[in-house]
Amino acid sequence: KRFERAKSILSYVSQPIAPLGLWPVNITAKSQIRLVMYILYHGPLLTLFIIDLVLVFGDLQEIVDNLTVTCFQFTLIFRLLSIRFQHAIRRVIREMDEFHENPNFSDCNEKEIYVSRIEKVERFHRSMLVMAWMCSITWFSTPLFLHFST
Repeated sequence: KRFERAKSILSYVSQPIAPLGLWPVNITAKSQIRLVMYILYHGPLLTLFIIDLVLVFGDLQEIVDNLTVTCFQFTLIFRLLSIRFQHAIRRVIREMDEFHENPNFSDCNEKEIYVSRIEKVERFHRSMLVMAWMCSITWFSTPLFLHFST
């Protein structure tokens, strides 16, 4: 059971970004449409962030706030799109998928090491997702808290 779960680690890791069409493997027409919608949303949004940054030149506090948001959004978009469009990442994912489908272990000790390492990866990934959810909730609830605190 642990071994079968370890073999499906790539599908577990792809769950957060696959619905957006950002997973570079198993590309369908539906995922391409979602990717275009994602880009059409973030492209103008990033443009508006940059325009807003230019418009607040002169007020240091506003520049720092806008620069932080703009850099965060640009980094997010760049990292997600680099996962989708880099051929090296696609090749690595396919090779990992092939290895997970046909693992060649010479003894049970190697298999146990493989399963334990994959379980550690899964726990790390889960902890990172929890932190990402916490940051997202905090980020999007900040205006609400600021509104009610004044």
